[in-house]
Amino acid sequence: MNCLRFACSVLAIGLIHCADSKAEQQDFDNICNAPEKSGANAEPNTSLKAAKIAKWLPDNIKTEKAKDFMKNLASAPPSSKGQRLKDAAKAAGYQGACPLAE
Repeated sequence: MNCLRFACSVLAIGLIHCADSKAEQQDFDNICNAPEKSGANAEPNTSLKAAKIAKWLPDNIKTEKAKDFMKNLASAPPSSKGQRLKDAAKAAGYQGACPLAE
């Protein structure tokens, strides 16, 4: 019986980690593709485009990892932000394009 409990515990932890990983991947998909997903790509004014993305992101980032990343990114040098985003997205398991980092 103890082996069964242990096996169930390990399985549950694995499922939780898998769910966290998927949520982090989704968050970084949302961050990377925020210009399109927020509708900002249709906005010709650069300032309004940035405002649209900034308004959309908080409601569409769920994990603490992604939220912490965005908080830390705000104070990073502008020249490093794109690469930092690509690196964090890759580390979270997101493998798609990252237009926001370009």
